[in-house]
Amino acid sequence: MDHRPAVSYYRAANHLHVHPRTVAKWIDQGRLKATGERNTWRISLADLNAFCREHGFAEMPADSAEVN
Repeated sequence: MDHRPAVSYYRAANHLHVHPRTVAKWIDQGRLKATGERNTWRISLADLNAFCREHGFAEMPADSAEVN
């Protein structure tokens, strides 16, 4: 079991100020890493923040994620 801080793809969408379908598209395209099944995807905080740095979004603070 993975115990890294992570967020749902809905929470990631909220943080990025985009629609959850946009995040789903990025996951489907392999641009954003996620685990789990569609609609229950979890994105590690490290992967989300790497995506943020690469694409000019503000990083999500560590205290905003849950531990899986």
